[in-house]
Amino acid sequence: MVGGGDASVKGAVLAAEYVNKLFLIVRGKEVTAEPINLDKMKKLGSKIELILETEVKEIIGKEKLEKIRLSRAFNGSDELIVDGLFVEVGAIPNVELAKSLGVLLDEHGYIKVDNMMQTNVDGVFAAGDAVNHFGSFKQDITAAAMGAVAATSAYNDKKIHGELCSFHAKPPMATKQ
Repeated sequence: MVGGGDASVKGAVLAAEYVNKLFLIVRGKEVTAEPINLDKMKKLGSKIELILETEVKEIIGKEKLEKIRLSRAFNGSDELIVDGLFVEVGAIPNVELAKSLGVLLDEHGYIKVDNMMQTNVDGVFAAGDAVNHFGSFKQDITAAAMGAVAATSAYNDKKIHGELCSFHAKPPMATKQ
């Protein structure tokens, strides 16, 4: 398994049920997963072995994957015999627009929202993987549900207050061509 974030740890925990030994190859100095997922991985003990500060440089095999070449030696060799390779690098949500509007982020860099998906900025709502509303439970279905709540909340907010947030209040000027 390749990756150092929450997606790779969840993938490693799941895959560990089906293998005798799993290597988690992490480019960085540490794994940056949610504490609950790190605990699940630690409970598996030596079944999952971390290889830190290492990258996969080459995939080797004729008819099928036989081994991988690592960026640095592990147990005396830069080659590791494997039966499979999964890449679970995940994604970091893009919250730059929200930050530019003054929206607060939590300690993990996600957009802070209440139960109606409203941020600290009036008229600004957020949903999906950019928010940490359901903890580490990142699924399309939860993102869709949050989107429905955010859309309904935004609609109700517009009905009550009669205006859009300041970001959308001034439509762009049309230019003649």
